Amino acid sequence: MTDQSQPVEAGTSRPYAVLVAFGRVLSFLILFVATAQAAENSGFANETAALLCALASLLFVRLYVRIIVAVQLDDTATPAHIPLWAVIVYAAIGLALVAMVMRQGETYAAMELLVGWAAGCNLLDYLWARRTRPGTPEALHVVDDWLSAPATAHRSVSYTLSFVLLFAGVGAHAFESGLARAVAAQCGQACTAPAFIHLAAALCGIAAIVFVMLYATIAEAMRWLLVDSWRHVRPGPPPADLSTFVVVLHVLIGFVVFFAIAAFGASSAARAQTLGHTYLTFESPLRDGLRVDLNGRALVELAVGWWMGGYGVLKFFWLRRRAAR
Repeated sequence: MTDQSQPVEAGTSRPYAVLVAFGRVLSFLILFVATAQAAENSGFANETAALLCALASLLFVRLYVRIIVAVQLDDTATPAHIPLWAVIVYAAIGLALVAMVMRQGETYAAMELLVGWAAGCNLLDYLWARRTRPGTPEALHVVDDWLSAPATAHRSVSYTLSFVLLFAGVGAHAFESGLARAVAAQCGQACTAPAFIHLAAALCGIAAIVFVMLYATIAEAMRWLLVDSWRHVRPGPPPADLSTFVVVLHVLIGFVVFFAIAAFGASSAARAQTLGHTYLTFESPLRDGLRVDLNGRALVELAVGWWMGGYGVLKFFWLRRRAAR
């Protein structure tokens, strides 16, 4: 085996390394979203099964790299990059799937699958390096360190902005989806004034901050009980890093929260305020006729408010809990 005492990528804060890390993180997202959309638009699967297909595509690309590593004939000279023939085979599998979709007359779905599979090809070399050289930094950590570096000298401003983004994003979605109006109507005719509707939207934003605080507290406690208390037996504080699984779960919870807000609100009114032709639809398999749309404005509020702002709030409470250890 090659020497694994040194990391593969040195100077991960350099612009090129950060750009490559951004591309890798984006490739995971493109592979997931494009595969799900292709499976749904081709008629192969419904919304729930399409998400399973997207997860299967991520698992497949990881399993494929593991198989290529296992079939290497010479373990003493592992190449720095994945062999070209392995990339060609992976691309050929994708082209075969694209051809099958095109035979069904679903050209748009075939293009989505082609884009997703191309993103998977971009991940092969990264997963190869992660598999053969444990010192290779995770792309998400490189991006996180790069984003956190400018805020080190102004940490209070950064966290304040995160709280504002989370509050405003969830509050705006509650107002535009009709949830705030529905909540205000529960107290009677006297609460239908615009002031009460805005107050209900503000309470939704505050509830989002409280929820993320509780989530950070519970996740940190579970991490301490199940991982850190067993792994770090020496005295001293546990590592302050925010677990990747906690961040991913926070992103997925964001979908659930925003769809739930749209479902309980007047989502039909929200669909009239589209941003271009961008929207995300969910149809409940448990309740016939239940269809909820997140229009372009709601998706922006989800990305900026819950994902960006919520991540800062999550990290704030996580680090406070870590420091208390």
